[in-house]
Formats: sequence, structure tokens, C-alpha cells
Amino acid sequence: MTGNAQAYELLMVGVGLLVADTGTIQDRLRSALLEFHELEASDFSSEETRHKFAYLMKALGVDNAGRDQVGASLDRLSDDEAMQYARRVYDLFLDTARDYFRKG
Repeated sequence: MTGNAQAYELLMVGVGLLVADTGTIQDRLRSALLEFHELEASDFSSEETRHKFAYLMKALGVDNAGRDQVGASLDRLSDDEAMQYARRVYDLFLDTARDYFRKG
């Protein structure tokens, strides 16, 4: 295994919340972000995954200066926009899982 175990585990929990938590898609996305918002792009082993993570965090207003206000902009997202970001979280999880379980 070559990927970051913490990134894999936090994203796994986040994806679980996207799927099983109650509330609006914005609420579930916020719950997912709260699970992994403290990760840094450098926590991911591939350049592509680091880029996806950095894009997602910036797009959702979770940057280094504002991590204490995780997802404050989520309420302004339409359901379709929030669903697109939820899919990006899932895609990020799949990349992280691939990296984690890749044999070194």
C-alpha cells in the first residue's frame, strides 16, 4: 500500500455521510467536508489527486485562510451544483483508494 491511510479513511467517512446522512445535499456535503477539511494537497500521493483536492477545496471556499468556516458557501449552491461537488468528492475518494491500495 502506497497511499495515505488518513486521507483514505477520512474521505471514506465523508463519502459515507454523503450517502447515508440526512438533510439536503448541501448539508450532507458540509458533513463530508467537515470530515476531511484538515487534509492538505500534500497528503495525496499523485499529482492528479492533489490537483483534484485543491480544486475542490478552493471551489467550495475551504482554503487555508478560512478552514474554520468550512462550507459557508454551500448554502448558496443549487441542488445540481451541490450534487456535482458531491460527485467530485466521490471521485477524489476513488482516486485516493486506488493510490492507497496500489502495491508499491
